[in-house]
Amino acid sequence: DDAVLSLCGHAACRACVDRLFEVCGERAKCAVCRTVIRRENVVTCPRASRFGIDVGAQWKSSSKIDALLRRLSEDRASGDASVVFSQWTSMLDLVQVALSKGGFKYLRLDGSVAQVKRSQVLNQFAQDGSVEVLLMSLKAGGVGVNLVSASRVYLLEPWWNPAVEEQAMDRVHRMGQKKVVRVTRFVVEASVEERLLAVQEQKKSLAQGALTQDAEQRRAARLDDVRFLFQI
Repeated sequence: DDAVLSLCGHAACRACVDRLFEVCGERAKCAVCRTVIRRENVVTCPRASRFGIDVGAQWKSSSKIDALLRRLSEDRASGDASVVFSQWTSMLDLVQVALSKGGFKYLRLDGSVAQVKRSQVLNQFAQDGSVEVLLMSLKAGGVGVNLVSASRVYLLEPWWNPAVEEQAMDRVHRMGQKKVVRVTRFVVEASVEERLLAVQEQKKSLAQGALTQDAEQRRAARLDDVRFLFQI
């Protein structure tokens, strides 16, 4: 969902490439072929239509999106701007349709947005009081982004690593924030999402003893997480 291509033709994670440029600068090389790469030559991987149908014309909502829209309508009435995080850009596509149908003014920031455009989106969200919602991919929201113009945070699904969620929430709840921040997590009952929450709690506990574990113990813990998630 968040891949980029360099001139050598190899794909990589956008966040990884951004970090590579931060560390190596002009000496950055492709991880596959070791060719020197430049930031201006890195482009977003082309994506085919993910749904194969006209989602807007054949729109059907879901209980999660309905619940989100109810909360966003409350935020609209109180004048609070909101940030909606999802780990899936396909989910953001669906929410975007619902927001358009609901008459919300929104912006979007995910891995497909060019670096220059990202700054424009963030500046507009911070300065344009008419923008009600910012849709953001979870990892895009965790890299040095300041979102204190919002005071409502919505997580559409839990993520494997709780630190990623916490980093995203900290983009709103940070120095310069003048309002009380409310964070809402949407979780489908009796689903893999509930089990992911349990895995998060286990990871928080394990993190306290991480320095005392060897590589084999950490590997066994990860396998236990997978077995628990899929009930195997």
